[in-house]
Amino acid sequence: MPHMILTKDVFLNKALSVILQQTSPSRKVCIVDIESFRSLGAIYKLLKRKKLTEKHQVIFIGGKDVSSRVLDPLVTIYRKSCFMEFRKQLTSGRMHSPEYALNHISRCRNLCMLSAQEKKTLFALLDTDDTYAAARKIYLSPKTIYTYTNNIGHKLNLNSILQVRQFIHAEFELG
Repeated sequence: MPHMILTKDVFLNKALSVILQQTSPSRKVCIVDIESFRSLGAIYKLLKRKKLTEKHQVIFIGGKDVSSRVLDPLVTIYRKSCFMEFRKQLTSGRMHSPEYALNHISRCRNLCMLSAQEKKTLFALLDTDDTYAAARKIYLSPKTIYTYTNNIGHKLNLNSILQVRQFIHAEFELG
């Protein structure tokens, strides 16, 4: 079968298998359930291991976790979508090339969109337990740390310092 379903959710896998039986076998579709993986690094490594060809088209299923928020520009359908929406997505929806998807994930993991000071702040937060300790570590005021964290969150599509911390720990401690 030319299709790949990358999920750890047994029920979602079964449902997507049924829907994919109705699509043309000439199309090569790879579906990635973002919530099934701990980090962007895990998704990146899995996509690299699967050796997708340029004929594959990648669909990302988003959820509520931090990785789904960071990868929101790639998400074309959500876990809570109905059967008909999934079917429509598979037949005529927006999909990404493997190269585009891997490049986007790599940019997010490499923090290309952040300034040098924002990266410094991010890693200070990784190394410390609280914002005041991070501020002391890089010789900034706590208010400045909050400002940079807010900027980081905005650039990564995250809403709070908690989500920024979750992202940091998933990508740089687990990943």
